[in-house]
Amino acid sequence: MAGLAAVCGVHFTTVYRWEHDRGGPSRRNRRLLAGCLHVPDGAPAASAAAGGQIRAARTAGGLTVRQLAAACRVHRSTVYRWECDRTEPSPEHRQRLAACLGLQAEGA
Repeated sequence: MAGLAAVCGVHFTTVYRWEHDRGGPSRRNRRLLAGCLHVPDGAPAASAAAGGQIRAARTAGGLTVRQLAAACRVHRSTVYRWECDRTEPSPEHRQRLAACLGLQAEGA
């Protein structure tokens, strides 16, 4: 962790926060991380597709963030965090999202 922090020019606690989903690296640091981890720059994270799918399905269905949040019984900022891949919906919320957006729930 300290070695990666040194390469990126950040404090090791910053890397700890990245690893525990408590914030993400800046664009500059993402490029440095991609080089260190031998991942192509701009390669999407595994969960990046989930947020994009949620947003695409919501907009295709003509729903606003507020409407989807009400249907899922969460605050609109929660939907925003899902769509930006800052957090992932719980299994219960995945079921509600699937029902509202016409998607297949993961594991269903």
